[in-house]
Amino acid sequence: MTGPRVALPFAAYPNGGRELLGKPGGSLARKGYGRDVLAWCGYACAYCGLDMSVFEGWLQLSVDHVIPQQSVGTGFPPEWVHDRTNIVACCRSCNDLFNRDPHVSTVPVLLEEFYVLRDRLYLARRERIIERRAEERAWFEQNVLAAANTRKTTAAAPLYSRAWLQSSGFGGFLPVSSLQRSLNAVPSGPGVYTVVREATTPPAFLPASRGGWFKEKDPTVPADVLRARWHTGTPILYFGKADSLRARIRALVKFASGEPVGHWGGRYLWQVDGSDAFLVGWRDGDDPRELERQLLAEFAAHFGGLPFANLVG
Repeated sequence: MTGPRVALPFAAYPNGGRELLGKPGGSLARKGYGRDVLAWCGYACAYCGLDMSVFEGWLQLSVDHVIPQQSVGTGFPPEWVHDRTNIVACCRSCNDLFNRDPHVSTVPVLLEEFYVLRDRLYLARRERIIERRAEERAWFEQNVLAAANTRKTTAAAPLYSRAWLQSSGFGGFLPVSSLQRSLNAVPSGPGVYTVVREATTPPAFLPASRGGWFKEKDPTVPADVLRARWHTGTPILYFGKADSLRARIRALVKFASGEPVGHWGGRYLWQVDGSDAFLVGWRDGDDPRELERQLLAEFAAHFGGLPFANLVG
């Protein structure tokens, strides 16, 4: 079973990203030709989703040639490689990752073959980047954040932020796409888990859910229902309880990949575009039912309703 289908940014390009647009003009990406590409990519890094609609994110703007520019030296037509349809907006960090790997031994003959290759390389690199960033974040949290927190004397983290979750005992925070490959990092004991969306851009809702049809029921709901449940002041989308965290999170990510397994609760998650990059965190606890009840009650008191994908308290 393959993972959920990832939306390609090129569909938002002029002509659906399937016709040449010409080589970008100018020499400055951030203040020049990169602005159009950034708009086509939804003002976010095409790989990690970093919000570039804010000043701090925009400062990190660069552009990446999906099929590398050095491919011209192996016979690729330069007018294809340098075209704007072969460029995505990305942050400087993602642009530094895997950007010169060997990619193909056969030069495409037709333009459509070039675009098929571009799409395949984009998806493969995006998956590798998400996995690498999860590894880098785990190292950072253990070796940098932990030391920095011991020196902090400032106020506590904002309520219902990821930092607040971590200060409350949650750990892990691995992407759904990573957990679909391996659950070795997830403890097998009881506890609660949460699903977090790090991207700060407004959500886009899919016309059809990627979740499984459990007991032949369609998990898709109208987009208006999803919009009405969205909370803009928190990245937390869902809390769940588990007698075995590993078993329950296994069901969660299988349902996310379209398998008809028993994780009907939280099904709204998989109608949000980019759900493969959602992070799953967990917290050990001997009484997961009471801990989940407490988390949901306090969240509802603060936001006036349950988390986005929690349908019952």
